[in-house]
Amino acid sequence: MFAALAPYAIPAGLSLAQGLVGRQQAKRDQERMKEQEKQNKLIQSFNPQAQPSAPQQAAQQGIGQTLLNDPITKSLLSGLAKDTKFDPRLIG
Repeated sequence: MFAALAPYAIPAGLSLAQGLVGRQQAKRDQERMKEQEKQNKLIQSFNPQAQPSAPQQAAQQGIGQTLLNDPITKSLLSGLAKDTKFDPRLIG
């Protein structure tokens, strides 16, 4: 029964992990922008003629997100799921 569900479970798990990692990255980026705004306000309070800093670029993808987006990883996991010798009880 588990072997029949594995080809569907692995891509669904990858998709779920991609969404989770993406949301975490978006949250970190938002926090960086808020911190940058606070720094700009502080600088402006001491020197009203100072130019505010430009917002920082979004961080590059981490290794986890890179691996989850990698087509080779996806194909290897899909192949593993389709393998007749695959036993999901061995995981975990």
